[in-house]
Amino acid sequence: MLELGCGAAQWSIALAAEGVDIVGLDVSFGQLRHARGSDATLRLVQASGEQLPFADAEFDVVFCDHGALSFCDPEISVPECARLLSSRRPPCVLLHPSPAVPDVG
Repeated sequence: MLELGCGAAQWSIALAAEGVDIVGLDVSFGQLRHARGSDATLRLVQASGEQLPFADAEFDVVFCDHGALSFCDPEISVPECARLLSSRRPPCVLLHPSPAVPDVG
């Protein structure tokens, strides 16, 4: 699973705590440093949502809660997300408008 524009990675941290294999991606080094302080084991990548540094079909799910789609050109970033989706399962791209992180426990 890829969180696009993870910021301080609240979603990634919560999902990793539930056993999800997740990668958080953000363009901001400062945000990723903050995320790293909350979870030293989380896989975090600094990159733009318009140039995703992953192989084709690497993820089953790509999601964004504000984040990258607020700062990227969707005509570039949406096809980039589609490129990353695996054919092992039906593709899933989730866009969530709420800034609140739910209690997943």
